[in-house]
Amino acid sequence: MRGPNGKTLERSLLCSPQENNEVEVDEVDEDRLVASFRFKMCQKRLRMTHSTGTEFVARGRIWWLRIFYCAPEEEWIITIGLSQRSLPVRSVAKLIIEAQREKPGCATRPAARRWTIGLNKLMLLAPVGNTAYLDCDGALHAKLEIELKHKVIPRKERVDDGRRRLNVKLLVAPQLKLLW
Repeated sequence: MRGPNGKTLERSLLCSPQENNEVEVDEVDEDRLVASFRFKMCQKRLRMTHSTGTEFVARGRIWWLRIFYCAPEEEWIITIGLSQRSLPVRSVAKLIIEAQREKPGCATRPAARRWTIGLNKLMLLAPVGNTAYLDCDGALHAKLEIELKHKVIPRKERVDDGRRRLNVKLLVAPQLKLLW
């Protein structure tokens, strides 16, 4: 969305999209990688622009992760994929979102306060009114674990911007809406 001065709404919220997100990639072994994300001001950005996302490089490919917010249904759609020029690969991915401590910027590690979401399933993200998954600055902390499967290449779909997308999608169940 662009304002009268040509600046994007995303930019007016804090800074450029690249500066709004922090990504660290750990290539665990030949077939596994873990990308850790911190989406700054996630709640505000999703409510204003209805989407946020980031890109990262791992295993010689450019990956992307997008979060879309559907306001009337209050659902999140989370997708991952590869850029158009990246070599295709079959992967099994899961997104882990952990609860936050009271202190700013600190993630907790208890298993009871963690959601592990297989990106090929319908899963719940958070119960109504629970904001424990944002830190006091409104940042969402998440970790994406990807296991590469070398034998089978998935069917690819074109996305509007020309990138290839793996057939993985997450919808948040509408009966447990996210109310921030």
